[in-house]
Amino acid sequence: MIPHSFLRYFFYPFFLKNNILFKVKPSGSLRVLLFHDFDDRHIPLFYSQLYWLSSFWSFISPQMFEGMMDGRIPIEGRNLLVTFDDGFKSNLKISKEVLEPLNITAIFFVCSNFITQPTYESSKLFLKNHIQPCDGFQCIPDHWTNLSPDDIEYLIRQGHTIGAHTANHKRLTELSPSEAYYEMSIARQTLNSLFSLDVTHFAFPFGDSSSYSPEVAEMAQKLFPYIHTGFRGNNAIAPNPSLILRDSASYQYPSLKYGLFPNHHLAAFLEGSVDLIYRRSISAYSS
Repeated sequence: MIPHSFLRYFFYPFFLKNNILFKVKPSGSLRVLLFHDFDDRHIPLFYSQLYWLSSFWSFISPQMFEGMMDGRIPIEGRNLLVTFDDGFKSNLKISKEVLEPLNITAIFFVCSNFITQPTYESSKLFLKNHIQPCDGFQCIPDHWTNLSPDDIEYLIRQGHTIGAHTANHKRLTELSPSEAYYEMSIARQTLNSLFSLDVTHFAFPFGDSSSYSPEVAEMAQKLFPYIHTGFRGNNAIAPNPSLILRDSASYQYPSLKYGLFPNHHLAAFLEGSVDLIYRRSISAYSS
């Protein structure tokens, strides 16, 4: 996958045009935003960014998104779904301080063995060993920890959707078929049991093309109707519930903390300025 730092600057001419692009509102856009963790200083920026986007795009619920992907609801206008990966504790604050005031519901993809970590120390160990493999606890940002089951219950009460992100944030293409299937199936089983759900959405851990294969995709399709990838693109062009495209809207600093793309950069991504780069990967994955 192309590094986001490269995309940010190489496509600067597209960024300059975003005001013009937003004045022309073509029909038939269905895109998905992908976020991870937030530190406190980025939460007000995130609120401002979503508020700004709401002037040009319609934020839709996970249920409306499902209808559009299934063909039950026509894709008209410019539509955005918001998603979060991994299950970071900061996502609870995002719900309370950003999503709820803006009346936005989202999908939170969580690792079942991460959200069930009982202590701050055990969550740090999980992060170091699985989500952000690194040497020593000092590489993990201090504020990183997990959503708890009580936090998940709160998100569900607010109308959000919970999706599976495997049990242990494994790169499934590096596992045996039985191990890969277990990572997905036990995550679904655990979430269904803990929260009395029928989990229908799944997102592959990691965001590069090496995380996907036709074999793993086929296994995932047996468990989940809606499968989310890390490839950028407009889902309205050829809606495929088993190959949902998502636009990463944040990047990582060397410190591993996440930052938000500036509005004009994100605008260019949503206009499809880099979609062509991902089409080969999408074709290989869907073949």
